[in-house]
Amino acid sequence: MHILSCKRILNVKLWTSNAGIYGEHGRYPFYINQYIRIVNYWLKIVNTNNCILSIVYKCSLQLCNLGKPCWATNVKHIWCNYGYGYVWENPNSIDRTVFLCSFKRNLMDCFIQEWDASVRDNSVNII
Repeated sequence: MHILSCKRILNVKLWTSNAGIYGEHGRYPFYINQYIRIVNYWLKIVNTNNCILSIVYKCSLQLCNLGKPCWATNVKHIWCNYGYGYVWENPNSIDRTVFLCSFKRNLMDCFIQEWDASVRDNSVNII
């Protein structure tokens, strides 16, 4: 919906390149904020004193360790995809507020790199 709204605002065709739309608007995809919220919630759960949340998380962690898909598996996937596998192994090794800002910047930088590659691949040479 986000990209469609951006295309309507710019009054361009639906098949216009998404990379061009993001570049024109200077916006980032919603998944960046979703990942930040997921990671922030995971960091809270890992250090919770709530016995029910702790038990549920431990069960999810066991499923993850067995290779079964679950919420914890998705969180681990986010950590490892962006080079933060060490946080999954030792979540108490970071300062949460400072880390979340750094992690968001990393997500944005990765998107910019992907966006730049997409723009280069889709460029039209006019002679």
